[in-house]
Formats: sequence, C-alpha cells, structure tokens
Amino acid sequence: MAEIVDMYGANDDEEIVASDIKRPVTRTGLITEFEINGTTVRTVDPNYVTVLEARLVQTERVIQELRNEINRINTSMRQRGAEMGTIWRQINNKIDRE
Repeated sequence: MAEIVDMYGANDDEEIVASDIKRPVTRTGLITEFEINGTTVRTVDPNYVTVLEARLVQTERVIQELRNEINRINTSMRQRGAEMGTIWRQINNKIDRE
C-alpha cells in the first residue's frame, strides 16, 4: 500500500480511480488524432500500413522486372546495331567493287 501512496499520493485503492475525462478524438480518413498531456498524437490504421507495405513490395518487384527488360532491350539493340554495321560494311564493299 505504501507503493500506491508513493506513486499516486493516494491513501488506498479506492482513491485511485480512472478519471472520466473525455479526450477529443479526431478521425481524418485513416489517421486518428488525439491529445495526451498537451501532446498531439497521430496514429495510422495498421491495416492500411500493411496494405501499403504489400503494394510497395509489389511495386519494387515490378520496377526490377522493368529494369531487367530494359537491359535486355538495350543488349538486343546493341546486337542489332552490330549486325547492321556488318551488313552496312558488306554492302559498301559490294558497291565499291562494282
């Protein structure tokens, strides 16, 4: 019991009662805002955070796939450029011989 007196300044358990103070809670979309001891606390719906995390992982995967595709296209374009250069030289050699 001395612990209660020291911590809360109360003489017995009955004096320690949760106050019925209503704290205004503001909900704006998925954000809940309330005030504790003069400090405004904002929380985000954890389900929404989980959905966003899944979307982020999926988006990162798509971005990586697109980067790989761009690299394949660039490699293909370099090969086509080399082939065109070879064909161009062959055509020029035939024209020069005639």
